[in-house]
Formats: sequence, C-alpha cells, structure tokens
Amino acid sequence: MDISNNAFDTCDDLAEVVIGEGVSIIGHRAFYHCKNLKRVTLPSSIEEIKKEAFNDNPVDIVMQSHEQFDNFNTAGRFGSNATFVQKE
Repeated sequence: MDISNNAFDTCDDLAEVVIGEGVSIIGHRAFYHCKNLKRVTLPSSIEEIKKEAFNDNPVDIVMQSHEQFDNFNTAGRFGSNATFVQKE
C-alpha cells in the first residue's frame, strides 16, 4: 500500500498526519506545500519515501528509530528542518 504522488500537495488544513501500518511508500511530493503540517507519524512498514515528499517546513517526524530517520533524511526526504521524535 502506498500514498500516491501529490496526494496531499498544497493541503493547508493538515497539521498532523498519522500514517497507518501497511503503508510502505510515500510518493513524490505527497505532502509538499502543506505549510501547516507540523507532525508526521510514520509506521514501521515504511520502506521508501520519494524525493520531495515533504517540503522544507519545520516538521516533527515520529518514527521507530533514529537510524531509519537518518537514512531517509540523508537522501533529503524530510528536508533540512525536520526533527526526529522517538515513537512511543
């Protein structure tokens, strides 16, 4: 299961997103230009995040491991203003 390219592009009403288990791919620019998006919780099933899935707004990314966050963010998938938050 995946979130398609541009699925929520320019959706200014989004402030927080919790993506359910089973989603493995987040498409290109899926959450791009969501200027009010402040927190995204990702499932452990996530395997791929396409380029520019998120733009460079400050956003907390809630994930299982810092290592996984670093692997995705090294490839520029979250943007330079993303912050890792440990999933409880």
